[in-house]
This record gives sequence, structure tokens and C-alpha cells, in this order.
Amino acid sequence: TELVLNSVIKSDVVIYPSNWAMQFVLDKLFEKGIRVNKQFHIIENAPLQIFYEHRNIKNKLPEKLKFVTHHWSTNELKGFDFYKVFASWCKNEGHSFTYIGRSQYKNDFTVDPMNEQQLSVELPKHDVYLTASKFEAGANHVLEAVAAGLPILYSRDGGSISEYVKNYGVEHNSNIQSIIQSIDVLRADYKNISKSIGKYKANIENIA
Repeated sequence: TELVLNSVIKSDVVIYPSNWAMQFVLDKLFEKGIRVNKQFHIIENAPLQIFYEHRNIKNKLPEKLKFVTHHWSTNELKGFDFYKVFASWCKNEGHSFTYIGRSQYKNDFTVDPMNEQQLSVELPKHDVYLTASKFEAGANHVLEAVAAGLPILYSRDGGSISEYVKNYGVEHNSNIQSIIQSIDVLRADYKNISKSIGKYKANIENIA
């Protein structure tokens, strides 16, 4: 955080990956008694085009759902403790949950990291993408999931995640009761959400 703040102070122009990231930086500087009035741009992240190649937008969600998430970082803010609880709930309810990537622990629901080609094939095999990640400045994992055709269940404290995928899913409060309610909302509004997902076309090559 200090490196980011010092970089903003010394820069003439600042590019942020989200409005949330910009506000976070400005608030932190304000806490230090520093006011900055820099020229800035918001350039959002986007997935690689490869994540569209096997896109699978379902007509309706099945009764028993296949949830998936993927992370490369083992930072505790990625939500791994919640994923353990969620995996147990899924097992009891007849759903499935797969965690792809690096993790703090090895469990029966964890899968080793995959490259982009493998992920582009694997993600569309699932029904719903769940993320419990918090305070992300420019979250790419959820955008890769949207490109693959999946609706998103995301944390209310997700930072840029809420900004990126508010039209492509439903928020939750990182507890099981909230997740159950979010799934019900997702089912009820899936027709509109899936239509919005179908309109998502962004890719990082075009943005670059």
C-alpha cells in the first residue's frame, strides 16, 4: 500500500483499474493529511480472448449446482477459510465446489493451478462462479468467469469486484445463510443476468 501511495504522490498522471481503487488511494492519502489533485484515468481490467472460446451460457440453472472459483494468491483476503465452510455445505446439499489454484491447504475440493488454455475449458463446465475475495483493486478472476459464461456470486466487500460484475451476478455477505439467499435471487433473476453475460465482450487485447 505504501508503494502505491508514494507512486501516486510522485506521478503526474495516475491510471487506476477501478473507481474503487482510486477512492481507496485517495482515502488513504487523506488519512495522512495529503490531498492530491492528479490527472487520472480509469482503465478496467478485462479477460484474455481465450476465455470466450468455450463460453457456455446455460438456458437455466440446474437444481444441483457446480460451483467453481480460482485464485493464484494464498493471501487470506482471497477467502479460503470461507471456501472450506462453503465446500462442506455444498457436500451436504448435493452441490459441488471446486477451488482451482494455489491454496493454503490441500482438500478434496482443491485442484492444482491451470494455465489459461486449461482454465478456458474448465470454467464453462460449471454452473456458478463463487468468489469470497475482498478488497480487490482490479479483480480479473471474475471477468474470466463472465467471459466463460458463468454468473457470479461475489462478496459485498469485494472492492472492484462489485463494480466489475454487478450486472452479472448477485452479492453475498460471506456467510452460508447469505449465500443461500443469493442463490435464490440468482435463480429468480437468471434470465436477465444470463442475457447481460451474453452482452459482455471485453478483452484485454482490445483495451491494450
